[in-house]
Amino acid sequence: MTSLPTRVLGVLAALGAGALASSPVPFAPRSVALADNDAVAPHRIHLPITCAADCTLASVPAGAAPNTTASPTVAPLPDPTAAPTATLAPGMLPRWRHLRPANDVQQIVADPRTGDVWSVGYDGIAHRPADGSATISYTGADGLPHDYPGTALTISLDGTVYTAGEGPTFEGVVAWRGPEGRWISVEAPLIAQHVAVDRAGAIWIGADSGAAVRSPDGAWAFPPPGAPDAATNMVSDILALPNGDVWLALGQQGAAVHRADGGWTMFGSADGLRVDLGAVKDIALAPDGRVWAVIYGIAFPEPDFSETVVVDVFGADGRWVPAPLDGFEIIDPANIPSTVAWDAQGRPWFAGDSGIYIPDDSRPGRWKVDAPPTVEIGGITFAVDTTDLAIDADGAAWVATGAGMMRRTKDGAWRRDWLPGPGDARAVAVRGDEVLMDGDLRRPDGSWTWLGEGYPTTAAAPWDVAYAADGIWFATETGAVHRALDGAWTHVQDPVALGGRRVDIVQPAADGSIWFAALGGATIAGVTRHRPDGVWEGQDAALGLRARSVHGLATGVDGSVWVGLAAGQQSLVMSRGADGTWAEIALPSQVAAHEITAMAADDAGGLWLYLSGLGLIRRAPDGTWDLFEGQPGYDVTRNGGRPGTRPALAIAPDGSAWLGGRFGELLIRRPDGSWYTVPQVDLSQVRDIAFTPDGKAWMTVLGGGSPRVLEGGR
Repeated sequence: MTSLPTRVLGVLAALGAGALASSPVPFAPRSVALADNDAVAPHRIHLPITCAADCTLASVPAGAAPNTTASPTVAPLPDPTAAPTATLAPGMLPRWRHLRPANDVQQIVADPRTGDVWSVGYDGIAHRPADGSATISYTGADGLPHDYPGTALTISLDGTVYTAGEGPTFEGVVAWRGPEGRWISVEAPLIAQHVAVDRAGAIWIGADSGAAVRSPDGAWAFPPPGAPDAATNMVSDILALPNGDVWLALGQQGAAVHRADGGWTMFGSADGLRVDLGAVKDIALAPDGRVWAVIYGIAFPEPDFSETVVVDVFGADGRWVPAPLDGFEIIDPANIPSTVAWDAQGRPWFAGDSGIYIPDDSRPGRWKVDAPPTVEIGGITFAVDTTDLAIDADGAAWVATGAGMMRRTKDGAWRRDWLPGPGDARAVAVRGDEVLMDGDLRRPDGSWTWLGEGYPTTAAAPWDVAYAADGIWFATETGAVHRALDGAWTHVQDPVALGGRRVDIVQPAADGSIWFAALGGATIAGVTRHRPDGVWEGQDAALGLRARSVHGLATGVDGSVWVGLAAGQQSLVMSRGADGTWAEIALPSQVAAHEITAMAADDAGGLWLYLSGLGLIRRAPDGTWDLFEGQPGYDVTRNGGRPGTRPALAIAPDGSAWLGGRFGELLIRRPDGSWYTVPQVDLSQVRDIAFTPDGKAWMTVLGGGSPRVLEGGR
């Protein structure tokens, strides 16, 4: 397994385009999850059957002899029926669930007992059954920790699946899937980036800060008793062998093994390990029972000085020797191999940073490079990263990438396994118990359906979305987009009402009409109404937009429509009467001097505004204003109310006001007047919030963060 890379912020960053993550792009292409029936061969499975019956383990001197004793009884982990968020840091909201499906994969493990394939990544955990049934994607709804970015996965002797990862709330934990079908968290003394379970049932974890072990009696030791000093600095991989030995890859410090008898042995350059050429990044057990060390470095052997991979093999004499990799050349210096797996013929395959190295059937003893297909998003083509691979019994390779699981079949064809569900969603809308995030529809049974097939290629990604009687409307950088009830798409770019302008907000009205607003300067601002009979009505002249810019739009259940405007240094709000005329609402002087950055209406007929420098205020139906003195401070960047910088404001069914802003900040004003601040529900900008009738808050996070849902808000 490669060392922990920089956290991938969404699919674009995983594709090497993190700088574009906030740029409007059309819906990303999706593909149906694969239904494969192949039995999966083992790959770095820390179980006795990893080693074939005729193999001989390269035992470390003084190590215990291999045996096949039954799985031991180990200390029980926490009760999986308990609240999985019991260890949340103070101030965090309970029952906050991560929604993004497990498409950003960091490691793959195949279970030789069942043939199932398990994967873990920054988006969660996925289970791909060997019988071809639907892939299961585990997220916070299944007990995974808040904002769980997994980096490692292993299977213990008794078949339990363990994962390790780090996050802003649950750094240094091991997640375990209990018999009740839920994941639970186990506190650990350090950030966990690698995990293994030894023959005795002890859990080993490692990271940049060293190694720790949880003994069978449930106690953690950090560092492990007797571990060499190098094991307290950095651990880049862990491998548990069936004979009870546990190997640690220690970067340029070399490697160390904890023998089954409790002793330790350290290996470096004096033992033949070529750490002078690079750091040990991956340590694996070959089918012949020998331990391989993949070194992140390159050698320049004479006479041609070609760049070759560095792999050393542990011998029976206790020394390391170069692996027999005649003809293995690094074609792309950016694709240095760091993970190894073996096929049914015992030939090694390697995963690099941007592709895999496979045995060349036309040239025995040599390897060639092959890369997953590129992914096109918004008319831009990206090469995907690769982090791990496993090889099944049919010779197909399962490759972990930041754009989902890639499967290379025996004939060399690539297939993409993309799990359904919201990815980098920007907009969210609710209709009854249905939740729509961009083009992903969540039905009441919890299943996700992709509605974005056929989305116009001329349209940018949506900034906002709304349900209508005739289908779904999207507000985009390039106009309005409509999906009819029969699935037909229309891209409205240049009716008189829109004028080809950028559209930022779309809101349904009580009379069945749909309202659109473009925010920003006077030359690009606009408000328009799409009537139920299909007629477009521009409102610019009535609102006097030649000298004003639009900063907000809100519609009420009673048919009210409000528009927030800026005229020079002053803000104003205009209300549309039943006869279609607009009238200005008088604002308190201290309100008019501040910029309106968000607007929302509540079910009681009240209008809520958020103003930079002033905060949250409410206008009651009788026209009185409440400035909510003493409210917590909330920093919002002034940027003319542009999408992605303006805060998200929504009113819950119970009357509480939710305000989401930069860096995942969440501010809630409860109906009783109390305030609740969540400092960081994600690392990115809160973009949109909507509520189902039961009070669940559904939220999108812009810039690569994960869509989330909060049950029973506080």
